[in-house]
Amino acid sequence: MSVLLRLAAVSAAVTLLAACGGSQLRPVPVVLLADSTARQVPGGETLVVTWPPVPARWTLPDGTRRTAAIEVKHEARAGQTVRVWMDRTWMPQRPPRGLADLRRDAVDLALLVVVGGGALLHLLYAGIRRRLDDRRLASWEREWTLVEPRWRNRRRAR
Repeated sequence: MSVLLRLAAVSAAVTLLAACGGSQLRPVPVVLLADSTARQVPGGETLVVTWPPVPARWTLPDGTRRTAAIEVKHEARAGQTVRVWMDRTWMPQRPPRGLADLRRDAVDLALLVVVGGGALLHLLYAGIRRRLDDRRLASWEREWTLVEPRWRNRRRAR
């Protein structure tokens, strides 16, 4: 079982490293070109709050200006500066997942490995046990075919 726990720990660490270091996202200040306001959209029996994309402008390190629609999940006015996560190509991306989410994913993965490993070991044990039982019963059957005629004759002699 310690091997499974080690495997779970390694896979959790790989998940954390990949999620944190592999994305290479960075927060960039952008200026909103329009107000960011929530809209209520009918969604079944309730109203769902949506945040439509808002046009924004930002400046790249080489001085080039870019404009694109970004998601702002709070009330903001035109001209206000907000931070948006950008990738290597300086295009807006979803924010990276928080440390709590990554830890939860790592714990879920570790539990999956441990429970899945336990289930696999149980199936392996059950299969081996059944095979051994079949061999034992076959052996008993062979012995009984040898002993039974003598045993039956011994009972008749009484």
